[in-house]
Amino acid sequence: MKLTKKREIHPHERQTSIPRNRTKSALSTKLYNKTLELEANTGKFYIKDTWVKAGLCDLQKVTYEYRNPKTKETEIRSKQVCVMPGTAVEQEIPIEGAKIIDIWRVEFSMNSEGRKWIGIRQLSSPSEE
Repeated sequence: MKLTKKREIHPHERQTSIPRNRTKSALSTKLYNKTLELEANTGKFYIKDTWVKAGLCDLQKVTYEYRNPKTKETEIRSKQVCVMPGTAVEQEIPIEGAKIIDIWRVEFSMNSEGRKWIGIRQLSSPSEE
């Protein structure tokens, strides 16, 4: 059995995924921070809208300092972040004042060996019977 070293997470660092067993299993899971994925892929606004409609979070417009790595200049930028339901306010606030939350996603997958374990068939609708 291989043991991995426990890594301490800095208070301002957000975890992206939880390590899982890497053996070749017929059934596997993947648990990852969907909020961080969406920060990198800004074209999926509909996902956050769905989270808000489902009551998982609210969206808050925040300001933050951005330092350009090339010019070393600092500027104030704004973005929307997921916050705890009921904590969003209408005005833009500093990011430090927002109650930011992360939403995690679990994916289950099955390799070809695992598909032999489970019989999947299409159920007919009552009108087809």
